[in-house]
Amino acid sequence: MNRVLLLSNLLLQKRQQMLPSIKRYFFAGVLFTLMLFPSAGVKAQLFWNTNGTGAVINATNWGTIAAGPFTTAWTPGSPINFTANSAITGATTTAANLTVANGVTVTWTATGTYGTGGVIRTFDIGTGSTLNWNGQAISAAAGNGFIKNGTGTWNMGGVSNLYPAGFTLNAGTVTYTGPAPFGATTGPVALNGGIFTPA
Repeated sequence: MNRVLLLSNLLLQKRQQMLPSIKRYFFAGVLFTLMLFPSAGVKAQLFWNTNGTGAVINATNWGTIAAGPFTTAWTPGSPINFTANSAITGATTTAANLTVANGVTVTWTATGTYGTGGVIRTFDIGTGSTLNWNGQAISAAAGNGFIKNGTGTWNMGGVSNLYPAGFTLNAGTVTYTGPAPFGATTGPVALNGGIFTPA
């Protein structure tokens, strides 16, 4: 009986000694897996081609870094970056936050319906920059809305957009035409800085 008890105690001690190592290897394995297979909900930053040639948003005209190469296909739901004067044509798709670097003009030809994936997205338009949205239609799906940051100008244009989650202006200028550029009447409109001005 004593021998069985002794053996049981030895096994218990051995198990307790091994437990920290097991935990350490387990968490290392989890971390390695996350590195190999990042969350499907997090999209990589995409940078529009800097050669000045216009193309449709869903063309293979993107890079994963600002300097290119610009041979990457569009992935819906991705963050958009413009680092040089650009021309782009819209399409029915979704996108995440949009950034325009300082001193850049982006001319967006309105086509299709632009969605935010049911999330309020931030448009950060840099100093001395202009985003000419040209009346791009915006999806009215639940959760779609915008925050405007940066001291640059967003010319929204004249489409009546009934997106429900509202519009917040934190800085810069937003010009508009039309009866409902800032979403449905049920959505909040907040002016924390900058100016709204009719075109």
